[in-house]
Amino acid sequence: KRPVFSQAYLLRSQINTALGKQLDAVEDAKKAYQTNPIDGSITRNYAFVLYERNQSLGTGVSVEQAAEMRGALDAALRTNPTDVDLGNFYADYISDVEPERAIAICQQIQKFIPTVENSLKLAGLALKLAEKSTVKSQKDLYISIAQNAYEKAYETAPADIRVLTGYSEFLRDAGRTEDAEKILAGRNDVLWRFYIRSGKTDDAERILTQLYEANPKDANVVKGLVLIARTKKDHAGILKYTAELLKLDKSVDNEIIQIETYLDMGIVDDAQEKLASLRERYPDEPRAMFLQAWLLAKQGKLNDALKLANRNLEFDKNNGRAWQLRGQINLGLNNFNNAVDDFQKSKTLQDGAEVRIDLAKTYIRIGREEQAIVELKTAIDKFGSAVARNMLEEVYIRTGKQDSLQKFYVEAIQTFPNSTYWYNRAGGFLLARKDFDNAYKVFDTALQNSLKQNSEAPDFQAFDGKLRTLLAAQKYDQLLAEATKYLDGPVATIAYASMAAAKAKTGDQSTAVQYFRRALEKAGTNEGFVIEVLRQMSQTVGFDETVKWCNEKLQTQPDSLAVNFALYNLHGIAEEYNKALKYVDECIRLASDNEQAMLSYQSSKAVTLYSAFQKTGDKDYLDKTIQEYESILQKQPTNISVLNNVAYMLVESGENAGRALEYAQKAYDAMPGNANVLDTYGYVLLKNENAQKADEILQRALQQFEQNKISAPTEVYEHVGMAKERLGQDAEALTAYKMALELADENVSKDVKDRISASIEKLTGK
Repeated sequence: KRPVFSQAYLLRSQINTALGKQLDAVEDAKKAYQTNPIDGSITRNYAFVLYERNQSLGTGVSVEQAAEMRGALDAALRTNPTDVDLGNFYADYISDVEPERAIAICQQIQKFIPTVENSLKLAGLALKLAEKSTVKSQKDLYISIAQNAYEKAYETAPADIRVLTGYSEFLRDAGRTEDAEKILAGRNDVLWRFYIRSGKTDDAERILTQLYEANPKDANVVKGLVLIARTKKDHAGILKYTAELLKLDKSVDNEIIQIETYLDMGIVDDAQEKLASLRERYPDEPRAMFLQAWLLAKQGKLNDALKLANRNLEFDKNNGRAWQLRGQINLGLNNFNNAVDDFQKSKTLQDGAEVRIDLAKTYIRIGREEQAIVELKTAIDKFGSAVARNMLEEVYIRTGKQDSLQKFYVEAIQTFPNSTYWYNRAGGFLLARKDFDNAYKVFDTALQNSLKQNSEAPDFQAFDGKLRTLLAAQKYDQLLAEATKYLDGPVATIAYASMAAAKAKTGDQSTAVQYFRRALEKAGTNEGFVIEVLRQMSQTVGFDETVKWCNEKLQTQPDSLAVNFALYNLHGIAEEYNKALKYVDECIRLASDNEQAMLSYQSSKAVTLYSAFQKTGDKDYLDKTIQEYESILQKQPTNISVLNNVAYMLVESGENAGRALEYAQKAYDAMPGNANVLDTYGYVLLKNENAQKADEILQRALQQFEQNKISAPTEVYEHVGMAKERLGQDAEALTAYKMALELADENVSKDVKDRISASIEKLTGK
């Protein structure tokens, strides 16, 4: 009735916005603005409704609509010069096209209203622009502005968690980790999060454990322990801490955390049960559709998962995690180009280490290794991802990038100066390149680091690497001098074995034999040490000399468990299985008063029996293998390793697939998230003519294997190929077989490689 009444148009625009009538809201907002262009509320609303319209249009926004939005925002800022939120929004909106002006606006706001919020906003925008800038001087300027803003925020509120988090991350990215840890000193509630983001999971776990012991009812600490368990793939920890979290706070958010964690770990059946319960109690929970799609993907029902993921994105197209899930599903379906597009979209909406790792995996599958390396490097540098670091090492090794690998180890050591792991990895690399001087230094540093942590327990790998380096460099006198310092204690076996190898190199066979004998005495019943010493001794001074020592010892100590165990291993290495069985039976008899040790020897006996079956084809050995394992199961009916081994042996040997299924099912019921168990179960299902379920289970196995590595073992891809071929999905089968052959290294037998090659030729010739 009164068309010049601008406030009425404003009000009706707001009502139409609330009713979801976007076009009507825009029309009313425009009329209000045309009638009264200097009213701050009207210009603000006009800019808001145009922004919402353009957001809903996405890539369909026309040049005119974009210009209209920009003009409205300019008018809103002119009529609301003191509106901080609007100013910050405006700066963020124009940051891509007018970065200098955006920064200037935020600096002006921060200057006149120097709050923590405004300082953090300025720092965040400056870092965003620094990341996008390709001009070094400009990038450095933005970083300087960010640093200044963080310093002001820290001066204003040194205890503010937002400030501590943002500032410490800035310092870490700038390579100033020690400075970051200084400002977080005494703030364990923030420090553990910093360590997780830096990839220092062990340090984070140490702090969280202390906090948990002090207050086990702190829900944030328990959430942190859930995250640690999830990162470490700690099945028991996940079950414990998610249950405790729900006892402390049974909120919908925490229920979803539990379901997500179960799905991430592959605990699919429990996740399905809990998700069904959640949907029954909260039928309108918007996150349930995403979880259901994730569940279907984890169940190996990839086509069904893809349909639901597409529906989910229709309702929530700005959900970065939903795009990532669809990318994971497309990757599983070998839709590689679609997967790349999905991961790129996810990265734009919600950047993180996980999506970059997924994108890197996809690039590897389509031969774009350089792009994969870029993604993994960013996941390490920006997000401190330990998984990405391990994968990058794997990619460099697989692609033979020796110089890049050497630089990688240098950077890893700089990042983790107190870790023995990366020193040992670097030492092994340098030793393989015959860079003996540097290899020695690196192994020695690793050894010294371990002794600082525990002077009574030197790191085995570092000590062994140091002596192997001296042996390879032919520095025998130095090796003897170094090893002599450790002739008692936990590494004495390594010391004596290395001294023996050095003496053999100088032609002193007699002394070499004596040192090997002492090494075996020090090894006792440590299986790993015994096998390695026997292998070295047999190669260095001969098999007969090694057996001679054992028999001499047996004459004087017929009931020596260590000697009988040594002879068992020695004959096993020589593939003299009947002799090996004689000595392992003696070990079982001697360990009769120690049930756990006796079961361990029984398991060793079963492995030897199966090796004899594989060598001779005599099914009597196979029957005895099953009998031995069943004897163990009588005492330990839920022994996953035994159940899985029996199932695989039965089906691989072509014997009684139905019986194999019983064992595989029991193993699966006990540990449904274990990758090896899933692979065996899927393979056994396939042999029992249940190809559809086998395919789903094998897809689950693949997902579990590929969580922390670029690829799964060769046999898993072969099993997937077999299932796909049985289902008539030849293209997918061919892709899986090719992947299996590509990954078949020197540890895969020629027979297996020939079998996979034949499968490829068969499908290619169709």
